[in-house]
Order: sequence, then structure tokens, then C-alpha cells
Amino acid sequence: MFKIYKLITITGLLLIFIVAGKAEANSCEGISVGKVFGLKDGSRNMKVVDPYNPPNLLYVPYAGTFDGKVDGNYSAFYCVDIRNALGFNEDYSDSAYVKPKINYILLNYFPNKTSYTGRLPLDSNEAAAVQFAIWHFSDNLDVTSLQNNNPVRDRALEIISDANLNGGTFVPVHTLKIIPVSILSDPAIADTIKVKVSDELGNPLSGVQVNLSISDGTLSSSVLTSDVNGFTPNIVVTKGTGLTTMLSVTAYTIISPGRHYIHISSPLTKQKIALAKPVNGNLIDCLELTWDSTSSGGNGGIESTYDMAEAMMLRHLKISNGETSKLVANQDFLFAPMFELQSVVPNEGPYNSVATETTPFDILGISNATSAYAVDYLKNGNRVGVVFSTTTNAPEIYSHSKSVCDRFGLSELDELKITYVNNREFYIAHLNNPVNNETDYAISFSIYETPNGHIVDNKWAIEDYHPGQNVTNIYNFQVWGLTEFAVQKIVGSILDKFDALSSLSYQSEDLINPDIWVISSRYLNSGKIKMVFSNNTNQTVSVPVNIKFKREQNSQQETQITNLTLPPDVSEAEISIGLLSSANISVASPSGFLDAIFVGSGMFGNYSGPLSTINNFEYISNYGTFHYPAGAYAFTGGINMSGNLGDVVYIARSLNAAFVNEDLSQYSNLQFKTKGTGVMTVQLEAIQNGVYVYPFVNINLDNSWSQQQIQLSDFRVNGQAIDRSNVKMVLFKLEKNYNQNISGFNYAVKDIFFEHSTTNITGNGTETIENFKLNQNFPNPFNPQTTITFDIATESHVSLTVYDMTGREVALLINKTMKPGANYSVTFNGSGLASGLYIYRLATSEGINLTKKMLLIK
Repeated sequence: MFKIYKLITITGLLLIFIVAGKAEANSCEGISVGKVFGLKDGSRNMKVVDPYNPPNLLYVPYAGTFDGKVDGNYSAFYCVDIRNALGFNEDYSDSAYVKPKINYILLNYFPNKTSYTGRLPLDSNEAAAVQFAIWHFSDNLDVTSLQNNNPVRDRALEIISDANLNGGTFVPVHTLKIIPVSILSDPAIADTIKVKVSDELGNPLSGVQVNLSISDGTLSSSVLTSDVNGFTPNIVVTKGTGLTTMLSVTAYTIISPGRHYIHISSPLTKQKIALAKPVNGNLIDCLELTWDSTSSGGNGGIESTYDMAEAMMLRHLKISNGETSKLVANQDFLFAPMFELQSVVPNEGPYNSVATETTPFDILGISNATSAYAVDYLKNGNRVGVVFSTTTNAPEIYSHSKSVCDRFGLSELDELKITYVNNREFYIAHLNNPVNNETDYAISFSIYETPNGHIVDNKWAIEDYHPGQNVTNIYNFQVWGLTEFAVQKIVGSILDKFDALSSLSYQSEDLINPDIWVISSRYLNSGKIKMVFSNNTNQTVSVPVNIKFKREQNSQQETQITNLTLPPDVSEAEISIGLLSSANISVASPSGFLDAIFVGSGMFGNYSGPLSTINNFEYISNYGTFHYPAGAYAFTGGINMSGNLGDVVYIARSLNAAFVNEDLSQYSNLQFKTKGTGVMTVQLEAIQNGVYVYPFVNINLDNSWSQQQIQLSDFRVNGQAIDRSNVKMVLFKLEKNYNQNISGFNYAVKDIFFEHSTTNITGNGTETIENFKLNQNFPNPFNPQTTITFDIATESHVSLTVYDMTGREVALLINKTMKPGANYSVTFNGSGLASGLYIYRLATSEGINLTKKMLLIK
């Protein structure tokens, strides 16, 4: 059994947590209320280019601070929405959203600070400059176009420059935060958490009363007070009868500057505001605990896991919608590590290169890392080496390894061997990406922190990592570079730094020689997994390939074991498995060496704008109930989503789990079923001439399931059909612009596929035919394939559908406009169906309906 826990960090923009096959929306929003009374410090009568209607000028009657209150306490506000008018003496709700660069500005400039270098003499002008800098980051305002006040313009540009330089890595402080202490994997065993309270700078606050509640289960205490370190005593959480519970904590404490407030009654037409200085108010934080007693975790390699693809989907959606921030640590340590990562990663690299920090965006939000730090080693502008380091709470190793992620992203593992660093054994991999023409040598290892010192461990698969009982933290390092020497040099420097700081020892086991591994692998979306192997045993061997897979994104895990016979050197194999969502694959050689990889088709994800919420994101199963046409690019399953629409929501589906572009040139249309109300925008994410484009087609939804078909040629940019050779994702969107009368939404999409341009339909379409005709299938009975032929008398929209004897649709073979012709034929494959009698029906836009029966015998 396993359990997942998700800290729902309040960021205001609705963040979607996709973990272990479940997608959760943040239902824990801000609870404070703001109100603006009047003008405070600012300048008047200026003009600037309208960022929403350039090059037209926008008249700005006032720019500066406003007097206001939060929960009855006096404070000040700035505006963060230059388009709309402010609502004076009207209630604003706490969105809980804080934009890092705006937060940085408001912590360091007027009115939170009043005396600092470079400020303008008049408060009114300094406040106006801060306001224009905020509009730059909130509305993409071009401050250089500001007229009628050059000092304010120049000062605003200075503030923007400072925020870009120092605010890019700035992490807003969550002044009220739940900290997991002990999260155990048994629903019968209680968990332990505590709460941290701090000021806007992260300094601990003592004496703050904290109130706790839980949706299912019991708490050891419901009211606690923070100590001198800002922490409450530990709280024991006893689970209830359900599999999910929501823990909520509230407190009356400091709210940090930059927090956005949205007009309660007119969120789209009244200006949004941001808190300009710290103030006491009501805050809330939440922790959702979910456990499952029917399935098992710890599957796959280091880490070849189902949620790798879902994490990539989450990261892609956040980046696409501008919701990323550069994070270095989330501070969710069960025990704080002895050393910061920056202190053990060398500043100088091979070939006299210099380290430049490149910590990835939001890596902490999509992995099990508790802190992260990355550097590129540059020499004359060229990258010669990289370190990506993390810490994790014991006993977990970092969940996304380079060797698995790179092969997941279509790289090839050309060589794997044992090398020596500081006279110790390490696995070193040579990875090559033929698409991007990139090559890397890579070493991954972990260091266990114990009361008696630090222990180095270097294995290839997660089953081989065994942190001891006394390990408190784990440091994880992934090092890669252009040469083997460069990687060895960096790894040696890291080990030397640890050795200088602490007693450093090594695991005593010898490494197993990597004699068989997977060079590359990919799921072909046709029900097959293609794998390329390297067999260095100099003999033909039989190896078991253990595939743990899910047919659909939220389905139960299934297992298939296939024994492959591998000749010496390089060989290729295809394993038939049927349509699937994702698969963890492990390959064990006779010597005991274990390699692990991950493959998958695309993933479903979701997104909601800052004014929308998603209350339900439910997977729809269609495995065994819907038969995709032969040759189709199939998306297994479907989604039903509901919530509140304020600006935009969408269901996203990547074309493959690795988020690489797919070539749809051989596909003619997109087909799917929908249910709901309003207008749905169907959008592709594609690359055209090196630039991302988002062509779309609008369709009307119906309250009952309805079949939809969109020709791919209808997805256009500037009137021209897009190049379909680089498509990454499909979006099924509801936008407020097209659905003004909709507030609560509920819509669904399923049975999605791209139809191949030559999907087993033959016929010349030129003969003169007097009547529509549907012929008896041949062979009949059949197992598992049969051919259906028919004649078309006039150009018509034609559907050919297969039903079982209950009237349930099991396959849509054709759904398109066809020209007159004789002897059209299509192949039907019933391998996924049970033996029995089936009906197939030919229907046309002229009202023709022809049916026949066929018998499947297995």
C-alpha cells in the first residue's frame, strides 16, 4: 500500500497537482477581505502606450498607492490591472496569488520601505514609479513609452531592472505553512504534522494562535500556539474511514506584500489590486492526505515511474501559462540537511570552467526533492559540464534520473560501463540524442547523511539503493558533460568537498557489470513497444522483460512478462501489448544487472485561469468499450471536468508522454465525443517555423454525447493551414469570451483519435453508382479481422459503426465525407472484443441507414 501527500501551496493561480494517476485542484483559497477607500501617494495625468491596444495611448489619471484595509486593518494597495477601473469602498477577495517579482518590489520599495538609495525625493513620484514597475510585470506595460513625467519613467525602469536582476530567483514567503513530520504508508497508522508561522521575510513568529480542522478523521489538537522558532507542537492526524482527507489550518497573522485581491462581484471588469505592505489578516493553508490500500508503490527503476509523464505535463502547462518561478528549496525537510547544496557543488569545473547557476523552474513542484541546485560549467561561453543536485527525505532517492528521463525523451544509451573516481567504482553512461544532436557522459550517485558521517552509494536501479535505518537525509547528484574526463573531474570535486566537511565512506558492495541494457525504447501508439538492446555478453541470451503498465491514465496496474532472446551486440525487438497510457519496464540480465525504463502515450492534464476553479477532474474509461479505427492515433480514456468558469479552463492531452513533437502529416482529421453546454475551443499546440502556434476551431456542445470531427486542415494560422509535422498537444477549452452566460461548467471528452489519411479504406470513388449498398463482411464468422465493403451513390457524409447486441457502440470505423464509388472496403479488428454477434450500420447524410450482422468467434 502507498500514500501520497500534497502540500497545497497557496499561489492564487490554480495549481494542478497530478500525482500517482490522480489530478487534484487546489480548493484552499485565501480568506482575507480587502477594501480600498481612496488615493494616497501618487502622481497624476500621464500617458503610456496601451499594452492591450498598441500603439494607441492610454490616459493614466493616477498612478500610486491607495488607502485601504485588510480584515479591518489599515494598509495600502497598488493596482495590478491597468485596463479596468478600481472599485472604491467595495469588497475584494484574497486570491492568495503572489507574483515573485512584484513581491520582491513591494518588500524593498515604497511604502514598505521609505528610506533607501536611489528613491525619488517626493513620495508621490516614488509611488508612481513603483506602480509603473508593477504594471510592467502584471500587464506587460512598456514603461519607456511613459509621457509627461520623465523622472517617474526613469525611476520605474531602474526598479524593473533591479527586479529582473534580483527578483528572478526570489521565492515569496508563505507566512503560514503546514510541515509534514511523519507521513506513513499505512492508513491504519497516524500521521504527524506541525505548522510554521513566519513574517514576510521568513523570520519566525511566536505566540500566534493556529486553528486546525480536518474533513475526515481526528486531530490530537485543534488549537495551538507557535513557539520562538515559529513552530507549533506536533499534531497527530488519525485517519478516518475514507481514502482522502483535507487538513486545514487558519491563523490571524502577517500577510505578505504583493498578494493579489480580486473584486468579489465584478472580477472581470473591476481592477485587481496588490497589497503594498505587510498587514495582519486571516490566512489559511491546507494539506491533502491520500492513501490507497489496493495498490503498491516503488515500481520500476531509478525512477521509471508513472508520474514522470504526469510531472512533465504539469511542468509544461505551468510554463505555458506563465506560472513558473525559480525555486531553490521548499523547506519541507523532515530533518534539515547538514550542508546546503551550494556548499558541496564546486564553483570551478573542468578545463578552468566557471559555474553558472541554472536551477530548473519549479522542479520541487513535480518531484520529491526538498531542495535543488544546478549549475552549468562554462568555458568561453560553451557548456562543458553540468551538476543537478537535490536533497530528499530518507529513504527516498531523487525521483527523476537523467538516464531514465533522457531515454524517455528519445535519447539513446550508447554505452554503459564502470569507471573509477577517487579509486571508487561508479556507473558512467554515454547518452546521445539524435534529434537534438546532443551527447552527454553522465554519472549519478547519492550520499546518505547519518549521525556518524556520510556514505556514498552509486547504483543503477532503485531496487539496489538501500539507505540504512539511521539515514536522515539523502543528497542526490546527477553530473554530465561533454567528455568522460569532465564528468569524473566534477564528481571527484564533489566527493572532495564532502570529505573535507565530514567523514565520508562508501558502500562496500561491488557494482555489477552492466552487460545488457536498453539503448532506446518507445511506445508506438499502435499497441507495440519498440526496444533496442545492447547485449555485451558475446552470446545469445534469454532475458525477462517485466512490463508494469496502465491501459488508461487512472486504471489499475497490469503486468506482462515477455521473454526475449537477444543475440550478441545490438538488436531490436517489438513487444505487442495493446493500447496503453504508460508502462514501467525492467530488464534483468542473467548476471543480475537490472535496467529500467519508462514509456508511454500522451497524458491528460488540466488548467484553470486565476478567475476559474476546477472542482472535479474525473477519468473516463473506454477500454474494451470503444474500438479505435485501424491506423488511428488513439488517446486512451477520456475526462469529465467541472467547476466554475471565470476566464478559461481546459483539458489538455499531450500526443506522447515525452512531450516531443509528433508528425501528423499522415492523419486527416481529429475525432472525439463531447458532452456539456456552451462553446468548446479545440486547439492544437504546434511549432511553425520554429515558433509555437495555437490554431483553434470552435464547436458547440450538447447535453448528450455527440460525435465531433474536425479536419486538420481547418486548424489555421493567418488563414493558412498549419504544418502538421510538429504537433505537441491538443487542448479542449472553455473560454469566458465565448461563454458569457456560463458560470458553473461541466463538460467531458472521450474516444479521441486522429484518423489516418489511409485508414484501411479502399475504393476509387469514380464509378457511377445508382444505389447505396452495404455488403456482408468477409470472412464471416471471423477471428479477429474481417473486411466490410460498401458502395456510395452520391457524395455524402458517411459513418460506419459497429454495435454489440445491446446497442452499445463498440467501434466507429468511418466518419467522413466520401465521394461516389463502388467497392469501398474497411478492415475491422475485433481483438479487443468478446465472442458474439455484432451489428454494423452504414449511415449517410441523405438519411440512408443500412445494417448487417457479423459473428466473432474466438
